[in-house]
Amino acid sequence: MSLGGILTGIGLIVVFFIVLFFVRKQRGRSQAKSAGKLSASSAISKPARRASGSAPKEEPDLEYEQEHEQDSAFLAKALDVLTDSPPVEGSRPMEGMEANQRMLHRALLTLKGMDRVGETFSKFQEFNDPFASLEQVANAVSKDVVLSSKVLRAANSAYFGYTEEVTSVQHAARILGFNNLRSLYFREHFRMLEPSEGNAASRRGLWKHAMLTAVAANHVSTAFSKAVPETAFTLGLLHDIGKFIICQMPMLEEGHKKIHQVMEWEKVVKASDDYQTSVDVERGELGIDHCLLGKMAMEDWQLPDLMADVVYNHHAGSYAASELDEEPLTYVAILQTADFIARAFAHRHVFGMPPGGGLEPGFLALTGKNRLAKAALDGSLLQDLLNTEAVANMNG
Repeated sequence: MSLGGILTGIGLIVVFFIVLFFVRKQRGRSQAKSAGKLSASSAISKPARRASGSAPKEEPDLEYEQEHEQDSAFLAKALDVLTDSPPVEGSRPMEGMEANQRMLHRALLTLKGMDRVGETFSKFQEFNDPFASLEQVANAVSKDVVLSSKVLRAANSAYFGYTEEVTSVQHAARILGFNNLRSLYFREHFRMLEPSEGNAASRRGLWKHAMLTAVAANHVSTAFSKAVPETAFTLGLLHDIGKFIICQMPMLEEGHKKIHQVMEWEKVVKASDDYQTSVDVERGELGIDHCLLGKMAMEDWQLPDLMADVVYNHHAGSYAASELDEEPLTYVAILQTADFIARAFAHRHVFGMPPGGGLEPGFLALTGKNRLAKAALDGSLLQDLLNTEAVANMNG
């Protein structure tokens, strides 16, 4: 064999080993990268995956998945009740002259102690700006020491499942999202609405229902072409403002007991064949109702007329459908839908589907069953309700 042939053979062998070396090196890098991804994924706790809406394929949380499926089915059933059941007979709004005058006087005295609400609401509307970014909202929250601590406490709760401590409001804001930030802001800055000591037991239920209704209204509003989600959210928070006033009214001990019974109206009605709305119970027991008080409060605080009209008529049913213009009627329809979803969701583990529910044909005419289903059953509403329920429970 010639010298040239020998050198050519040696060169080919060298090239072979060089190529083999780089192939093995690249394969090692790929395996390390894959292992790194798997390790990072495994570091995320199951609650954190639950909060983000993702679930591990390798180790499914069967208990959570089953519970989630049950909640999803229950939400679908609640929507069927709303769209397929006979409409609930509404109550014509009560006028001031029809109310128990002694109770009306107590309500007016209570409102005098809430004169800062209008100013506080104006600040909330700035916070509720639909064009504000999450970062801007987080910056606004960070200027309030008390609110910041509650936001961080919520983000660090076991429910959201983060293994590392959340120490910045900006990070907490990304975890909680817009709706929970707005709800926490509203609750913290409307402390003047807190029930008196004699009715402290009603406080958590009122706030929780307001927060759940606001979240549901925000989602449901997308099924109505002329609705603004931010307005729907705010009305969800404010729709039962009259109940807060009832709980604030100066009363003797027996009066506080009666008010507490009124606030627990669904448990009483559920056990009876004679269906009554909360308005019916309030009028029968107190001679006044939260819709009239809500309207009075809105006017006293100089809030928009639209909000006063909607709050006043949110239990009016067919009367509202025949008397209101399209804009306030749209929000009354949204509130009735959101209110029922919120009540059903809150009581799903207690006594199942709550009383009432069927929407007025005039309400359904503003949207449609398919549009409502798309807005309510896409999965995001259920997750928002779950998150909001967790935040409401830990801030009771």
